[in-house]
Amino acid sequence: MEPRRLVARLLAPALLAGALLSGACSSDHAADAGVAALAADSPAGRWHLQQGGRRLVLDLGAEGGRAFGEIRREGEPAQKIERIDWQPETGTLSFRSGIEGHWRWYRAVLVDGVLRGRATLLGNHSDMPAASGFIEVVTGWHARRFDQERVPRSWDVQLADGRLARIRIDRGNDPDGTDLVGTYKVFASRSRHSNAEELEYALTGIEWDGETLRFQRALADGIEQFEARAEGRRLHGRYRHDGDGRWRSLQGTRAELLGYGLSARMAAERDDWQALTRRRVAHLLMAGAPDPVDTSVQVLQARVPARRSRRIDEGRDDMPEQWPANYTLDELAFRWTFTAGDGTALERHAHGWIATPAAEGGRRPAVIVLNGHASSAWQMFDPDAWMYWYGDAFARRGHVVLGLDVSHRDYGDDPDGGNHAHPAISRDGQSSEWEQDGERAWDVMRAIDYLLARDDVDPDRIVLAGLSMGAEVAVQAAALDTRVRLTVLGGFMPDLQVMAWNGNHECWQWLNADINEYVDLSTYLALVAPRALIAQSAARDFTFSRRDPPFSADLQVARRARVAWNDQSSRFIHLLHDGEHSLRTGVRDGGVRAFAHDVARVEGDPHWQTAPATVAPGRDLFELVEQALDDGPR
Repeated sequence: MEPRRLVARLLAPALLAGALLSGACSSDHAADAGVAALAADSPAGRWHLQQGGRRLVLDLGAEGGRAFGEIRREGEPAQKIERIDWQPETGTLSFRSGIEGHWRWYRAVLVDGVLRGRATLLGNHSDMPAASGFIEVVTGWHARRFDQERVPRSWDVQLADGRLARIRIDRGNDPDGTDLVGTYKVFASRSRHSNAEELEYALTGIEWDGETLRFQRALADGIEQFEARAEGRRLHGRYRHDGDGRWRSLQGTRAELLGYGLSARMAAERDDWQALTRRRVAHLLMAGAPDPVDTSVQVLQARVPARRSRRIDEGRDDMPEQWPANYTLDELAFRWTFTAGDGTALERHAHGWIATPAAEGGRRPAVIVLNGHASSAWQMFDPDAWMYWYGDAFARRGHVVLGLDVSHRDYGDDPDGGNHAHPAISRDGQSSEWEQDGERAWDVMRAIDYLLARDDVDPDRIVLAGLSMGAEVAVQAAALDTRVRLTVLGGFMPDLQVMAWNGNHECWQWLNADINEYVDLSTYLALVAPRALIAQSAARDFTFSRRDPPFSADLQVARRARVAWNDQSSRFIHLLHDGEHSLRTGVRDGGVRAFAHDVARVEGDPHWQTAPATVAPGRDLFELVEQALDDGPR
């Protein structure tokens, strides 16, 4: 089809019905007029885009078989777009903007209201250039698709005094849906960074009609009142304390677009949310999670004896002397080939070690163990390794254990141990459309493929376990891959907003979008439900938070996520230990403590977050793992 021809095929007739836009497309209402009559996959309406460091607004519409639209940088005049081509069968949209001799082309794939694609630099290419000319990555979301439901809704706001807070609201439990619940948390400030973190407060008196928001929060010294108006992705308003009565300004933007919310849902509704959210997350993280077209697994070394101990690390509490290392190790090199959306063949390589029990035992549980920073799969089987010895611990107990290297694009976390840099998945000369954690999680999903092809692995007993960065990757892989039966997380239950201001390594951030605009850690956790999850928090772990004690943020995250388990919340076990940034088994101490709080709302007093009640399950981590694998959905 000639790109200059704007015929009905560009936006199929079924998609054009009722699609009317005002000429200037100057507001969300104008941009979305008549969109309700369109099919769900139509691109018509307003899109909020991010391209590099720029925020853009794209408006698309159609009338009488003619597609039209405009694009603008936020706060600047709009520029008409042309040569619009919409291919609904592939979800591909392309167009160009600019003036004669200075054109910028866009090409993107749309999945359930989420956009990911590329744009060219300004140039004299009047016709669409080759794929190599699309340099900058573009991501975005469709305003109306994310405004269809009044709640849940979240915003990140900046107060007049420089404090930064997140507001969350959701429906309550009343049948007519008029009751609203909400939370408010100051997570940092411009001047004090994460040192300004406060507890999370429950909101009262919430009013929200889709445009105007009002609520209150009760403090020890009085009441704060808030009122604001939502316009597009932005929020503008004011707040005051009843002690002085002076109104101060606030401004904010949409956050946590893909979040589960604060309230429980019926199982069918939760399942629908999970299916939709997995598609959206996979589109943003890993270009839609393509399946490999070719897989190669090379055994570099076979039947290497288990590593002998020189001096077992003092932090190891699993009493390895009671469990002989009766296993051997194989070193593996993985290579996967897959096809990008434009047909380009791409490759991905990974490296790891797999432990096989010496004794014959039929099909066994398989555990994928993931290292954190400055470590490797090889270290996971070192009985003396600081922090990262849990691969050895699982292998001693008779599991098939695959240690998969987790590393960075630009450097290796343990080159001496074989964990080298993992180059980005990208075409030659282009930045990657994948997020770094998306590449890591995709590696894990492919490692599951490998395990399921083995005749000594029970396909219904796949476990992911990780500490720190390893847990960060494990929870995302488990969120997207339902073949994972149990997920074990150590040293990673952070409030991502606090984490962003706490001086942490930035490898968890998204490069092509703002991660906080789309997800919270509780989003990933909710995608795991109702499968089993064991998450650990240290009573003192300042890696992610400067509050004392810092586990208050962990409790906030856990409470938001636990509602996704609803009446199956016993499958989400949140453990507390007295170590710091580590994974504990509780074998030496006769078990680990579990938080006793359920999902019931705590009205008023926020101090449940700093003085958590705990119970003694009477089981160590390995016993909890065994129980989780025996119970629950398969």
